Amino acid sequence: MPGFGLYDLATQEADILQAAIDKFMEAGDTQEVAVEKAVAAVDLLVEGKVIAYACVIKMLEAEAEAIKSEEARLLARRKSAQNKATALRLQMIDLLPHDQKWKAPTAEVSFQASKAVQVTELDKIPAEFRRVIPETWAPDKTAIRDALKSAPVPGAEIVTHWSVTIK
Repeated sequence: MPGFGLYDLATQEADILQAAIDKFMEAGDTQEVAVEKAVAAVDLLVEGKVIAYACVIKMLEAEAEAIKSEEARLLARRKSAQNKATALRLQMIDLLPHDQKWKAPTAEVSFQASKAVQVTELDKIPAEFRRVIPETWAPDKTAIRDALKSAPVPGAEIVTHWSVTIK
């Protein structure tokens, strides 16, 4: 009876059992002996399939665990590489003149300035520059930036941030 899957065994057990009985009776066994042999054969077949499924499940679970461990290791490597790249970018910003560009066949380096509102003293931000968030508030940096173009805003200033573009 090889070739039957566990699904086949579960859904067609009566048909498989009857086919086994018929084969044993064709071989010359009495109906009583054929039934005993067929039940034993089907039980053995089911047991073998169950054990085989259990072994495959254990193997797949072990593989999944190994992949999970590898994911954690790769995540740590990715974060480390990202942190090193960020540190090198910051070093370039600190050490190189921002008005120059460097070009080579393998990379181009240039600097770009961006403006951002930095809140220096949160408690000094006037009410008109606050966004109310339930149970708390946050400074409205867009409104503060627009206001800072014409007059100072207590507790805020415009700062310049530099980023490095690498192509």
